[in-house]
Amino acid sequence: MQLPEGKATLLVGAALAATAAGAAAYVCTDRSRCGHGVVVFLDGSQSGISLDTCESIDDLKAQVEERLHINDCRLFLEQAEGKPELTSSQQLAHALASPGLRVSGVLLLLATADGQPLSSTAQAAPKLLPIPAGPKPLPVVGSLLNYKGSQGHPMYNFAHNLFAPEKQAVWGDTVLVLLPNSAGSNGQSLKDLEPGLLDYVVATCDPEVVGELLGRQDDFPKLFGRRKLEQKLQVVAGNGLFTSSTLEKDWKVAHGLLPRSFNQIRVKNYFPVLLDKTRSFVSAWAQLPQGATVTDLSDWLTCMTADAVVKASMGLDMGNVEAKAAGTPLHKFIAAFRFSIKAAVGRATVESEFGKLAAWNPFFDGRAAVEAKAAAALKDSHDVVNELLEKTRKGEIGGPQSVLSAMLNDVSPTTGDFVALHNIFGQVMNLMIAGHETTAAALAWSLYYIATHPEVESRALAEIQAVLGERSEPRADDVPKLVYLEACFREALRLHPSVPNISRDVAADTTLK
Repeated sequence: MQLPEGKATLLVGAALAATAAGAAAYVCTDRSRCGHGVVVFLDGSQSGISLDTCESIDDLKAQVEERLHINDCRLFLEQAEGKPELTSSQQLAHALASPGLRVSGVLLLLATADGQPLSSTAQAAPKLLPIPAGPKPLPVVGSLLNYKGSQGHPMYNFAHNLFAPEKQAVWGDTVLVLLPNSAGSNGQSLKDLEPGLLDYVVATCDPEVVGELLGRQDDFPKLFGRRKLEQKLQVVAGNGLFTSSTLEKDWKVAHGLLPRSFNQIRVKNYFPVLLDKTRSFVSAWAQLPQGATVTDLSDWLTCMTADAVVKASMGLDMGNVEAKAAGTPLHKFIAAFRFSIKAAVGRATVESEFGKLAAWNPFFDGRAAVEAKAAAALKDSHDVVNELLEKTRKGEIGGPQSVLSAMLNDVSPTTGDFVALHNIFGQVMNLMIAGHETTAAALAWSLYYIATHPEVESRALAEIQAVLGERSEPRADDVPKLVYLEACFREALRLHPSVPNISRDVAADTTLK
């Protein structure tokens, strides 16, 4: 979970170690106030406010009433035994000077309105304690070196260095790390804070915490576009469902409309298209010599998944699998898409695109050449999407199953709005990113692990033979019966997730339970 920008936010809490389920209680507070600040939570609410230290109890109550929009408030010490009421300035001064009443230096108070006593729920709630410390950050780079390791991918290294069993025994499932700030100049911020060189980030592998973060979208929004890499991706992929913030209208409209195109009924209706593209893939591989080595597996699989996604959701058969088998150029959309993403994430260099001699040639403006190639690729992508839209509008492709038809003709049930015309390109590019590359990666790892574990391969083949019988191809109704094969895919995803992490921001001081 990514916290708001700047060196100001901290997730404070504790795994209740005595519970076998690892239940946890957390409170998010403003780190800039640690040592001298006060955080007040309204009884019955998960949102709180941060205040500067007040010497007078009357001044403190006045601030609380103004900020929480309540009257006749009563304040209670959250960390004290029995959670007694705070009634005098002398008590307040004592509380501010008592380390035992603080969480990471912050005094936590509970407030009630209209002179009401503290609720029984608040009285019975466990005290909030500091979260387990993560690895000690280094000067300047903070916890960045945790992305280094032998796991083959920076995020896998990060997870291993923080959440391997021996590390979990020390730090727990939720840890605090300090990472270099990568926000761009136009990034969104939930608080009026200037980003610093290092930002506090809370990382968790606790499924209950992850579930709560995703379930409380208003409290933990996704802010996409704050970081420089995200802004570069938005140039290519627009303001699509996965490359926009949950606070934006484009996201809200698309989120209400597009998932309907991929529910269980729709996916079952896509089965003939998926089977046809799989048939083409298997036929192409059947033509390879016996014992041949496939060195470009990823390319083959992305060709198949891209063909399947675009044909099923938009009605265009790009024919990349057939082109790959014939040794002819791939469809210009897939070629343009691949290079656009490559350039956006910084993998397109002068040497990779034009060779070592060009990279060292003082008379060749390699940077301009790469930028021109990226611009041409982006234009090709726009041209293809515009052509698809025009054919869909004329009824030449698509139909009731088409995602493009839905974006052109249907309103979002959550907002009552159509997808903006300028936003359709971004949604199509997002569909390409999320729909085919992730699937291809999952297929690659699944095939690898099955092939390198003969006992697993034998059991999977036995299940397929038992379900299909004498048939050589599956039907849609066969898929739920392939339980062991599904388990193989799930295990491959567990070991090598196509999307290894997600991030959320904190909208305000709040608690996690």
